[in-house]
Amino acid sequence: MTDRPKIFKLVVLSAVIVVIGPAIAIVLHSRPTGRPATKAASPQDGGIEEKYRLPPYSPKSAWCKGFARRFVLANPARVNEFLWREKKTAQADFRRAYEGTLRMWLAEDLRDLSGTEFAKTLKRKIEESLKADTPMLKRYYPRVGEKDLLLVHVNNLVHGHYEFKTTYGQPENAESLLRQLTGDCSELGQAGAVLVSLFREDAKIFLFCSDYQTELGQFQTDHCIYVTKDYIFDPVVNMVIRSDLKQILEIAPEKRFESLMDNGRIYLFHNRYLIPDVRKKCIKSYGTDGGVLVFYYPWYLRGFGLKGSKERHMDIPQNLIFARNGKSGQGHR
Repeated sequence: MTDRPKIFKLVVLSAVIVVIGPAIAIVLHSRPTGRPATKAASPQDGGIEEKYRLPPYSPKSAWCKGFARRFVLANPARVNEFLWREKKTAQADFRRAYEGTLRMWLAEDLRDLSGTEFAKTLKRKIEESLKADTPMLKRYYPRVGEKDLLLVHVNNLVHGHYEFKTTYGQPENAESLLRQLTGDCSELGQAGAVLVSLFREDAKIFLFCSDYQTELGQFQTDHCIYVTKDYIFDPVVNMVIRSDLKQILEIAPEKRFESLMDNGRIYLFHNRYLIPDVRKKCIKSYGTDGGVLVFYYPWYLRGFGLKGSKERHMDIPQNLIFARNGKSGQGHR
């Protein structure tokens, strides 16, 4: 979904943040199968407006060039229906509670703050909004314990914040990361981990690089998300998985997604990057398509632990850590 220069950005990042190690250069952005797009998809037979409204797993829908549709088309119908299903009430609730909320806080309450005061105020805003949104969250995440609703609350805030676009240059600290208005999985995954770290010590960035042979050909992807002890979060597609990598690896690769889905361990809320007008803008203007990534998740999970694929839990880089407990944090300027 991004072009190769994004990887060079990460090479620079790995040189600056020594604790991350050289492997970061290949695993911080989602690139599902084949070459990433450089131009918007342009169907030849007209009716492009209608094509953007078709489900992304339909052969006639408008996708980024280079996205291998065969993998999505090969998903069981019930999996694609589960991933596509979106209630209008969910969209309305999301827009009310999360769309642009973090951006509004940054422009108003956090506009003139930095360092420890920035972190304290942001933490307070998250706590206050969580109280107001807890009844709604309980409806959409019925099996998530009340103490963990904070985690899905943060995931929604991050999903509602960034315009999905490949963004270059490494933020100098957590504040500059959040003040960016655009980002891809690199920025969203790191931002989610940073916000959760205001409340918990176990937040980590999770990087995976899948490259394995399937009955449909080679499947390749690089992606950045974030995790805690018992959950996996993808703020790009607004997905929460109530599991950890060890539990996933205990399931046969081709059965992982459906097993987690059938056991109520996968939660999907509103995916704003799948809104037709949003997808259209991203594809035509940026050559990106964040919403469609959710349909590759059966293949993402299938690749975990296979030869040629790599997964890595990574501590939040020092230059992105907030100050804690009123003390000066590393990386603040």
